[in-house]
Parts: sequence; C-alpha cells; structure tokens
Amino acid sequence: MPEVNKEYFNDDQIFMQSIPLNSLDTLSVKEYTETFERVKSIATMKPTKENVKILQIMNKWQIEQSERFAKVWTINLLENPNLEFPDIAETKFAKTSKIAQKDKKLKSLILSSMLSFN
Repeated sequence: MPEVNKEYFNDDQIFMQSIPLNSLDTLSVKEYTETFERVKSIATMKPTKENVKILQIMNKWQIEQSERFAKVWTINLLENPNLEFPDIAETKFAKTSKIAQKDKKLKSLILSSMLSFN
C-alpha cells in the first residue's frame, strides 16, 4: 500500500476550510473556477461528508448564478428583440423547406413587380 503524504492531506484540509462559502461572489471568475475544480478533485478523492458538502454548496451557488443569468438573458430579449437569433432550421428537411419558401416569396415579388411595371 502506498504511503500517504500527510502534508498534502493537511494542505487539502486547510484549503477546504479556507473557502469563503458565505461570500463566493467575492471571488473572481478565475478564482472561483480554480477553487471549484480543486474542491471537486478533493471531494472525489476524499469523499468525507464535509468535503462533499462544500462541493454541494459551491455547485448550488453556481446553479443559482446560472438561473440569474437566464432570467437576465430573457429580460434583455424581451426589452430588445433585435438581440434574438434568427430562426435557424435544424434539420435538412426544414432547411430545404425554408429555402423553398424564400424562393417562392422572391418569385412572387419579382412577378408582381414585373406586372406592375407593365
């Protein structure tokens, strides 16, 4: 059985205890990402109740941030419809159908302009 490096174990425990769980929003994006990745690794390798709990708290905070982001995104789209992506067809049939509709409209427009020109 390999010898466990107690210094790494202590470093991990000190690190886990140093995370500002009540003020995660004070971390920069880089700090949060690096902290989350390290917490995930520690919790995976040493799945104690406390380590897993810290990961769960951070994950919950991240989900809450995602929900806030989605709400702001929706509000922006409602207030500024020009930010909406154009309707993009996903399947080959839908793309072909969309092209056919555009061609039909274009032909109709050309025909009506030719008739009004005469």
